[in-house]
Amino acid sequence: MTNDWRYSKERMELRAKSLEILGKAFTLKREVYEFCDMWISQGGKNLSNIVNEFIRYIEDVEVLRQNEAKACKKSSEKDNKKS
Repeated sequence: MTNDWRYSKERMELRAKSLEILGKAFTLKREVYEFCDMWISQGGKNLSNIVNEFIRYIEDVEVLRQNEAKACKKSSEKDNKKS
């Protein structure tokens, strides 16, 4: 057994509850799991606001994805101009 605080019995129970709450509210299974993992790892404790925190997380992830797509498109356009 590991001594890592993120995997204590209390934290694992909190992780399970957070997955249950978000899993019922959202169909984004991968994003729910990734958020819960990050939330637990960063010391999240309060489930009362977890839905709003998850929504903010998803909004941030979407902004990052859009910025990444724009950067890839610009890079591709530069490569095409060089050809």
